Amino acid sequence: MKYTLLFLALLSSYTTTIAQTVKAITQHGETVVLYENGTWKYEKDVQLNNTPATTPAVVAEAAVLTDITIDNTKEVTSEKQEVFNAVSKKLSRFFGDEKGKIHCSATATNTKGKITLNFEFMVPVGDANRYFGYSAQDRIMSFKLSDGTILHNAFTDNVEQNFIEKWNISYYKASIVLSKDDVNKLMQQSAISMSIDWKKTEEEYSIDKVKCIQHLLKEVI
Repeated sequence: MKYTLLFLALLSSYTTTIAQTVKAITQHGETVVLYENGTWKYEKDVQLNNTPATTPAVVAEAAVLTDITIDNTKEVTSEKQEVFNAVSKKLSRFFGDEKGKIHCSATATNTKGKITLNFEFMVPVGDANRYFGYSAQDRIMSFKLSDGTILHNAFTDNVEQNFIEKWNISYYKASIVLSKDDVNKLMQQSAISMSIDWKKTEEEYSIDKVKCIQHLLKEVI
């Protein structure tokens, strides 16, 4: 396409990051940009291409921190919920991933303001002590929250163990007592994983339903 270029005062050249350029006006009154290599473009196209794309600013959602009120007149236990059904690294070494899973369920209890989380672990071996140890008493357990916070606690209440070799199943039961600060943090942030320092090994398990601990606490506080 040929144009008769009317060179006006716009013939003054300027340096760009691409090449030395010259502006000119066509017989139809449109401004074009001439490049040293003989090519040209309409000025409006050059401006469009050089306009940096803008990205809408992302406003971080502010965390709403509220102080949880615990009813110290209640005596109630929540419905049981599944916390995880996860592969145990220890058991999977001997039985594979499918048979080496630990199933954990839990309830929450409010005993006149004392809040406990009560865990039940089902281990698919007749004598879990061979792999994990003889007692869950005082063993450390930790929650990892969605904001990266780690809450440390210990199994202190309602510690039991039951081995049913006939059915090749072992049960551990144990509870942790939560402080008001623990309750506040667990209600504000989802618990995404749980670590247990068993007597013979320490393992971390991903929580399948990350809102389950919050749901348990809501039923009792």
